[in-house]
Amino acid sequence: MNFAQVIFPIPNSEGFTYKIPESLKKKVQPGFLVIVPFNNRYQTGIVLKLLDQKPAGIPEDSLKEIEDLVLDEPVLTPDILKLVEWIADYYICHL
Repeated sequence: MNFAQVIFPIPNSEGFTYKIPESLKKKVQPGFLVIVPFNNRYQTGIVLKLLDQKPAGIPEDSLKEIEDLVLDEPVLTPDILKLVEWIADYYICHL
């Protein structure tokens, strides 16, 4: 996987796509806390899903890279991520 959808604790956010650097490709998984550049500073976000391709219409050179992992293990399990996505769908809200 070359890209990750990262979510932040901000309203009306469906997530942002980031490149996964070679050094983190074998480590990054959904549910991990990551440090990424966001609005001219570094922000902690959660990897929601991994993507093979970037979303259509976004130039690859405009995507920023994940800087680092906060922990070496996920903070959200796959079951919890499924529950969170179900809740967002059910209540028609953003994650």
